[in-house]
Amino acid sequence: MKIIRIISLVLLLINGFGAFLGGFAMITDPTGASLQLCLDCLHNSPFANYFIPGLILLLANGVSSFIAFGAVMVKYKYYPWLMMVQGSILTGWIAIQMIMLQVTYFLHFIFGGMGILLIIFAIILVKHQKNNPRSNMFWSYFRVQQ
Repeated sequence: MKIIRIISLVLLLINGFGAFLGGFAMITDPTGASLQLCLDCLHNSPFANYFIPGLILLLANGVSSFIAFGAVMVKYKYYPWLMMVQGSILTGWIAIQMIMLQVTYFLHFIFGGMGILLIIFAIILVKHQKNNPRSNMFWSYFRVQQ
């Protein structure tokens, strides 16, 4: 289970930093020019510029990835569920982006795969928790050994 946690931490960090930096760039430059994005790409979406997509990206994928990362780091009791939520948000973001843009890039498959991996790893960890309820309880680390 340790390797699953480590890989999950790496995936959450990659997604968190990428989403935070990308979202911040879209918010500060809604034309998308700083990221080499064209406004014509948004013609099938409800957005006139990249400000709202950037804000959603920064909050939904960036900030929430860092929250999930922190939960996994400290082995918070419900961290697998937070991983599953983050994997679902990431996978949904990619699917919606592909539908709205009507274009598919290599990075869609990379980040979509990362989201699916987070979901699969979370399911494995939830099953492990059910079989061993004390295995990743945060407070069990502070329990006095007899």
